[in-house]
Amino acid sequence: MIPKLVDIPFSKGLPFEKGQKILGGNKMIKFTKKIMGITALLLIICLVLTACSDNSSSVVNNPNFTDSQAENSVGEPASPVLDDGEPASPIPDDGEPVSPMPDAGDAIFDESDEVDTISLEEDAVLNPVKIIAVSSGFLFSLSLAKDGTIWAWGDNGTGQLGDGSKRDRQYPQRVKYLIDVIAISADYYASLALKSDGTVWAWGTGNAGAQITIPEQVNDLTDVVAISQRENRNYALKSDGTLWTWGGMWGSLHNQIRVDNPTQIEGLSDIATFSISNFNDCITVVKSDGTVWGCKVEAQKINNDSTVTIISDSFQVVGLTDIVVVSSTVIPPKVISQSFEGYGLALKSDGTIWAWGKNEYGQLGNGECNPENEFAEPVQVMNLTNVIAVLATDETSYALKSDGTLWAWGYERDAGKLGNDTDMNGENYSSVPIQFKHLTDVVAISHYHNSYLAIKKDGTVWEWGRYNYDYDRGNFINIPMQVVFYGE
Repeated sequence: MIPKLVDIPFSKGLPFEKGQKILGGNKMIKFTKKIMGITALLLIICLVLTACSDNSSSVVNNPNFTDSQAENSVGEPASPVLDDGEPASPIPDDGEPVSPMPDAGDAIFDESDEVDTISLEEDAVLNPVKIIAVSSGFLFSLSLAKDGTIWAWGDNGTGQLGDGSKRDRQYPQRVKYLIDVIAISADYYASLALKSDGTVWAWGTGNAGAQITIPEQVNDLTDVVAISQRENRNYALKSDGTLWTWGGMWGSLHNQIRVDNPTQIEGLSDIATFSISNFNDCITVVKSDGTVWGCKVEAQKINNDSTVTIISDSFQVVGLTDIVVVSSTVIPPKVISQSFEGYGLALKSDGTIWAWGKNEYGQLGNGECNPENEFAEPVQVMNLTNVIAVLATDETSYALKSDGTLWAWGYERDAGKLGNDTDMNGENYSSVPIQFKHLTDVVAISHYHNSYLAIKKDGTVWEWGRYNYDYDRGNFINIPMQVVFYGE
């Protein structure tokens, strides 16, 4: 449901232009009461002189400006209001939005009296930045502009917005000191960026719990062409087709190994792209020949010293060829009888999608929906061709077609995940793809838990699910809303 326009009482405070002043509410009330008292006294004298038996006085109140309103007329700005999916134009004060101007009613302005001044550091200017990539993290988001700068918003408790502070931001702010960026990755309180020179930069939660508020270069890592991360484990694909990892704790609870420096994953080569599963020691990779491989990754110490090696137990997935990209919550099966804890999607070069794994909510898109069904051999997703991107979330699948339409299937745990206004015959899932009604001209999508981001062809960003503008309340938005970029 789109948030409705709400009335903001004058008592919540008003935004004003720079240098404008508003009379302190208490002084205005005191002055008004004095005038009313004198008026009442004169009325009594007149009544006595005219022998009027009624010596009562009357008090005239302004119905549009109450005592409680006057006492609070200069206060904290109200939250931004939204109308029909569009954010109201805020006037930023050090990056924080304030409410749009309501009707001032009977407000009295007098520069000669004691005043409270609301000053503005900058004017609210719509930033025409064009976004080319997005990445959704836990309660925060990153976006990459065409000019190579990064813009971030949402929770900032560990510095993951990269603006030099730990101040939460409801509207996008530019990440400091980074230019020439070509790829971004947001995770659980951590951020990564890849620059055009092949270097990788990180901020937010780092190794050993460090909190970094300004991007820092990752040491001993060059010639990188792709990046990704999950739960503080970072991955980088180099131009030579090797995969490297660092960060996080590896191994069992009682035998954990911390990987501080980028380390090559042994046994993997000729990689074109990869996807990290929900179990972050499992990776699905696509090699340059279009074959798909499942990999179980493990960290080991050599002779109990500080040297760490990362090894992989990899195997080729039967039945998947000519694959260009994968998105999975679990690696494909090594053996047909293997049980699953998730599912995966693979996009072929002909624009069709193939899926494997659990299908309790129809997330494989083959027209079936049964908790007992597990597909070890990939099955084709129904009724979809000309697909250019796929996204596997915990229970819901997405596909982006070349015509800019977005399609979804699987479980709609939260309203709006499938983007369909109908009740689907009383069910909250679909075992076949249905078109996402509220977005067109889409060129990219991203997801983290229940937060979703999409970029349209015009470079605008749209958001639904867990509403990161309102991250502190954990609100869910079932119709995509445009993310508005204002001046830095």
